[in-house]
Amino acid sequence: MSKKKAMFFNSKGGGGFTAEYEAILSAGAAYTLPTAEQQSVQNQIIVDMKADGLWDTTDAMFYFKGDGDSDFKKINWKNPTGDKAVDTGATPLTYATDGLLGNDINYLDLKWNPTDDSAINYTQNNFSIAIDIVTAQTTDTSLLEGNTAGAARSIAIQGAGTFQYYHSTGNGARSIDDFSGTGFKVIDFLTNVAYIYTNGTLTETSATLTTDSFVGKDFGLLKIGSSGRGTAKIGSIIFGGSLDSNATNHTNLYNAINGL
Repeated sequence: MSKKKAMFFNSKGGGGFTAEYEAILSAGAAYTLPTAEQQSVQNQIIVDMKADGLWDTTDAMFYFKGDGDSDFKKINWKNPTGDKAVDTGATPLTYATDGLLGNDINYLDLKWNPTDDSAINYTQNNFSIAIDIVTAQTTDTSLLEGNTAGAARSIAIQGAGTFQYYHSTGNGARSIDDFSGTGFKVIDFLTNVAYIYTNGTLTETSATLTTDSFVGKDFGLLKIGSSGRGTAKIGSIIFGGSLDSNATNHTNLYNAINGL
């Protein structure tokens, strides 16, 4: 597959790629880039997110779909020249055109956390995490872990209907929410309420939660604790500020990621 950057035009008004996507392609110049068709698809995601005001509220974004190689898929779209994600463990994860597949052994160290990387939008009581689950887990349900600087649990998300932890080392901001199955699932945390959206639609609300911590170590995708290693397939993951439990924001983000 050619590594030559293809000049392809987006579908909304012509012109070349956005500066943001050009920066991503430049950061991946040493890797196998997506084909021209996929570059157009990916650039359009940014075009749509910018048009809807969602790009500016995003602090970190990893997109695992398309036909670029595994190194290209480890680029943080919001900081393409920064640290790349790292496949961690004994058996490499599988990077396919429809997403990143867990194997019950490895996890992906995203090399990003809101403390060390000076997140602008993602704060303790105002944040969102969007995970596109393409294929549900076959065994281990681990989806996402984010620990404090002192290595205590702060964020812990599992692909099941169980306790999920939202900046909580104890019980203050934990809630039984269901992340099983597939779909574009978003935790939208605003002040003290966790709103859970699936494919742009509000599905659960957990109120009066009290956070007690903040993530200070890099997030681990498909990881919970020392042994939890997820087996789901992930299409993308996005971190940013709360979407204000605004139905239009959630619909727009879902549509942008899915090219709708």
